[in-house]
Amino acid sequence: MLKRWMVLCLALVLALSNLVFAHAVGMTYANFLEGDFGEDYPMSMASFKGQLYVLGGSGIYLLSPTEGSVKLLTVPTKDITDPSHSFLGMEHLFADEEGLLVYEGSTKTLHRVHLDQDPVSKDPFYVIPGDEDVYFSERAYGAPYLFTFEYGSRKLSRHDITTQEVKSLVAEELRGMTPYKDGKLLAVEINRTETGRAMAYVQYDLEAGVRSVLGEVGDSNVGSSIAYDKEKDLIYSATASQLFSWQVGEEKSNPLSFLPRGDTYGLTLIGSDYAAIFSDGMVAVRSLIPGAAQERAALKVLDPIGRAGDYTRFLKEHAETELVFLDSGTLTQEERFINDMLTQSGEVDIYLLRDQNLISQIKKKGFAADMSGAPAVKEAVDAYEKPFQDAATQDGKILLFYKDAFVDVPVYSIDLFKELGFEPPTTFLEYYQLCERYIKEQMDDNPEIRMDPFGNTLDLPTVLTQIAAEMIKNGQELDFETPEMKELITQIAKVAKLKVSSSRDAMLWLFYDYYLPITPVDRAFMLLTLKEGNAPALLPHQDAFNYFVINPFSKNQETALKFLESFAKTLDYNITVVRDTRAVLGIESEEYASMAATHAEQLKSFEEELKKLTGAEKSAMEQTIKDHKAMMESQEEYRWQISPEQVNIARRLAPEVTIPDFNPIRLLVKEYPDFFEEYLTNPNFDPDQFLAQLNQMVRTALIEQE
Repeated sequence: MLKRWMVLCLALVLALSNLVFAHAVGMTYANFLEGDFGEDYPMSMASFKGQLYVLGGSGIYLLSPTEGSVKLLTVPTKDITDPSHSFLGMEHLFADEEGLLVYEGSTKTLHRVHLDQDPVSKDPFYVIPGDEDVYFSERAYGAPYLFTFEYGSRKLSRHDITTQEVKSLVAEELRGMTPYKDGKLLAVEINRTETGRAMAYVQYDLEAGVRSVLGEVGDSNVGSSIAYDKEKDLIYSATASQLFSWQVGEEKSNPLSFLPRGDTYGLTLIGSDYAAIFSDGMVAVRSLIPGAAQERAALKVLDPIGRAGDYTRFLKEHAETELVFLDSGTLTQEERFINDMLTQSGEVDIYLLRDQNLISQIKKKGFAADMSGAPAVKEAVDAYEKPFQDAATQDGKILLFYKDAFVDVPVYSIDLFKELGFEPPTTFLEYYQLCERYIKEQMDDNPEIRMDPFGNTLDLPTVLTQIAAEMIKNGQELDFETPEMKELITQIAKVAKLKVSSSRDAMLWLFYDYYLPITPVDRAFMLLTLKEGNAPALLPHQDAFNYFVINPFSKNQETALKFLESFAKTLDYNITVVRDTRAVLGIESEEYASMAATHAEQLKSFEEELKKLTGAEKSAMEQTIKDHKAMMESQEEYRWQISPEQVNIARRLAPEVTIPDFNPIRLLVKEYPDFFEEYLTNPNFDPDQFLAQLNQMVRTALIEQE
C-alpha cells in the first residue's frame, strides 16, 4: 500500500514538473504576427510587472506569450468620444516603476497611461520645452530622464522631468539607445571605415558632457535595437536575424537566439529571462537564458535574403519550431548546396536556389527529397503549366517548388511603330535589322525616343541563352556555326559599331521589357526566334527565378514539408499567374473591391434621398448622382491587378516558357563573361571566329555535364 502511494506521489510530482516545464517552454518562444493586431500596426512596446504591452497606431495591447493572446486595452478608434481615451498620434511606449507612458511627437508630450482604468486612458505628464518643431529619430526613457536624439543635427538631449533641466550635446551617428547606469545613456554608434563600417557600444554622460566607448563588437553581432539589464549588468542587442548579449570587457557578443530575419526596430526586456523584439511587423518573444534556444526544434533554411514577412503563416501555425535563416558565407547558395550534397551534410534543411542548370544534377543524382507529401504543394504543382511542371518533377516526385518564376519578354511600342511605319519583328535578325535602320535613318529626327538596341533582354549573352533554349525546345542540335547564326552575329556586330545618341532623358521607349503577362495598353510582346517557324523559347529571368529544395540528408524533412505546405497556401494568383493553370479569371484589386462597395452604398443613399426631394434640391441631387456615376466609371481603370485580357495572355504564352534541365550557354556566360562582351569591347570582333570558339565551348560543356 505504501509502495503504491509513493508511486502515485512520484507520478504527481512528475506531472506537476512537466506542467511547469511546458509553461516555461511556452514563454521561451512566441510569435505575434501583424495580423494579430487586426488593421493596426505595432509600433512600440514596453514591459511592466512582467507583462508585455504594445502600442499600435490606434491603441495599446496586452500580449500574453504563454497563451498567444492579444487584448486591446483602449477604446476602438471609431468609438472614441473622450480625448483622454485616444491614442492616435502616440509614437512611443515606455515603462517605469509606476506604469506605462506614451510619447506624442506632434506636441512633444509624455503622457501617463492609467492601466487601472477600463478602458485605459492617459493624462499629460511632461512637455518638452521650446517652440521649435523638431522630430526625434530616437527616444529613450529611464525615470526621471527622457532622452531624445535629432538625426540631422545629431543633438542628443536629456530631459529631467522632475526639475525641467535639459542637458544637450552633439553626438555621433547613433542607431539605437537605451537608459544606462546612473542617468547615463547607452547607444549604438556607427563609424565609417575604409573597409565598411564598425559598430560600437558608447556611453554618453550628459551631466558631464562626456562620450566614452564601452567596446567595439563585430558588425554582425550588434543591432540598432538594444536594451540594458541593470541587475545582470548585461547589454542585449537584436540584429536582423539574431539576439545577443554582451558585457563590458568581453571580446565578443554571446548569441542567445535566432530571429526570423527582418527589419528589427525594437527590443524590450520582460523581466530578467525574456525579451520581445519587433521584426518585420512581428513581435518575437525569446529567452535570454543561454542555451535555451538549443532545446527547441529548429528548421534551417539557406535563404540569404529571406525574412519573416515571407513566411508568416508557418511562423503562426508552427510556433513550436525555430525558423533559422542561414547565409552561405563566402560561397554562393549553389556552391554551398553542392558541397553539402557531396559530403551528405544535414545541417541545412531547405535550400533556396537560383541556378536553372543545377536542376539536371538534382534529378540525376537524387539531390532532393520528394515534396509530394505536402498536399498544398502537390495541388499547386499538379496545376503548373507543363514547362514548369516538367522542370519541377521526375517520375511522379516533386523535387523542387518555385518561390519566384517570372518570365521577362521584350515588348515594342505599338503607337511608335505605327508612327514610324515599322512592322513588328518576328526573328532576332529582323529585330537588329530594324535597330540599324532606325539608328541610321530616323534616330536623329526623334530625340524624344529612347533607343537601346542591347537593352531589354536583347543583349548578346541573353539572346544566345534564349537561342540555345529554342534549339533544345525544337529538337535541334546545339550547333552555332550555321548560316542563320553567322548572319545574326554579323548583324549584331554591325549594330554594336553604330553610335546611339538618344538621350537618357528621352521619355518614349521604342522597346522595353515586362514580366508576363503585364503590359501597358500601347505595348505588345515580341516572341523572337532564330528560325522562322520555330516555337519561341521564353525564359524565366535569371534574377527572378528561384526554387526550394529539401535536403535529402536532413533529419527534419517532415518539418520542411510543413514549411513548404504553409508557404504554398500563401501564394496568390497575381504572383503565380503565368505558371498556374487555375488562374483563368482577371485578378481584381482588393482596394478597388472595397472602394467600389463604398461607392455603391453612397450611390444607393443618394438615390434614396432623391425620392424625398423636389425642385432645385432634386436637380442638385440628380447632378450629384450623375457626377458620382461618372466618378465610379473612371475608377474602372484601377480595377484589376491583372486584367482578364492579361490572364488570357498568360494562358496563351505560358506553354512557350522553356526551362531546360541544362543550358550550356547560361553556364558559359557565367564562367566567361568577357568573351560574351567582345561584340561591344573588341573593335576587331570576328563573327566566324566567335561562333567557332563558341561551338567548341558548348561541346565541352555538354561533355562535362554528362
